[in-house]
Amino acid sequence: LAAAAGARQVLALFGPTDPHVWAPFSPQVTVLTSSVDCRPCAPGRDISCLTGQCLRDLAPETVLRQAAQLLTISAEISAPQ
Repeated sequence: LAAAAGARQVLALFGPTDPHVWAPFSPQVTVLTSSVDCRPCAPGRDISCLTGQCLRDLAPETVLRQAAQLLTISAEISAPQ
């Protein structure tokens, strides 16, 4: 929704679902996923994974670092010249 509404930067986190299918298509969207071999395990909306390893592998530090980088980029874009 944020991408559709025109947000300057969007950070989309994906675990068991496939970002190639479900992520918003927009240049301001950054997709963050883990690199576990079993993802994506949900080709549709039904998520059958019991471990959730792909979400656990997205460490809060990784998400915060990426968000901070996007906020920096957004601030640089909107800063007066």
